[in-house]
Amino acid sequence: MRTDLPAGMLRSIAAVVGASHVLTGDATAGFVVDWTHRFQGRTPAVVRPRDTAEVAAVVALCSQAGVPVVPQGGNTGLVGGGVPLHDEIVLSLARLTQLDSVDLEAAQVTAGAGVTLAQVADAHPSLDLGVLIASRDSATVGGAIATNAGGLRVLRYGPMRAQVRGIEAVLADGTVVSHMAGLVKDNTGYDYPSLLVGSEGTLARALRQDPFRPRPIRNAKSPCPSALMGGRDIVRSIRLGAVGGSTLSARRSRIATRRGEGVEAIPWRPADLAAAFREADQAGTLVLLDFFSPT
Repeated sequence: MRTDLPAGMLRSIAAVVGASHVLTGDATAGFVVDWTHRFQGRTPAVVRPRDTAEVAAVVALCSQAGVPVVPQGGNTGLVGGGVPLHDEIVLSLARLTQLDSVDLEAAQVTAGAGVTLAQVADAHPSLDLGVLIASRDSATVGGAIATNAGGLRVLRYGPMRAQVRGIEAVLADGTVVSHMAGLVKDNTGYDYPSLLVGSEGTLARALRQDPFRPRPIRNAKSPCPSALMGGRDIVRSIRLGAVGGSTLSARRSRIATRRGEGVEAIPWRPADLAAAFREADQAGTLVLLDFFSPT
């Protein structure tokens, strides 16, 4: 594979994205190794477009010249999927950071591929993103879509495929495909989200999403999935080791028992957990179990 590009090719790409957004030499170091440092490659250039039109133009140039491309999001992967292991050009989508206003009636927001999952989750104080992963502050929408990320809430809210309602992407020849209606049921064309989510960038580069369905959360300080049920049901679920699809963690869970209009927060230990639920059940109260909240 080639480890450099003809000067004419670099000039053509620079004319599209700007010379300052075509990185070569030592400036590419952070883009050729993954987070674990187990996968390391080489690249003749890192290209950083800012919108769909620039991505399409760059991909078309590379396609015409027969130059391979590897798309890269936040580069938080652990398996080398975004690393140029065969000397490809790195197409960094980190500059596609447009985040529109939240449509509260539809509970949707449109985000660029370079927006982080944390930014989507914080787009509105009363809503949250269903996908929660440890790297949410640096993992981007485009990468999460390419890998169909799941995370701690996957059994409750589904993986990334379940969050996306519309998508705009660029195919390998530079063709733009877009379907951003945001409808739950839409038979007016191909279901691009189902086709492209999880495709690892092999079918297209996802650039703009009319996602996400941010989920209602209890309050701004605790945007975690919760189970609200009778005490006996929770005790029964605990014996199975899980509640609401999330594994219990003694160090990172807490219980709040509703009494009247107040809420009593009880940091719990496994030894007294069952007793607390029995007391709540006998009193006819409800127990709110909050998973994975910071203690």
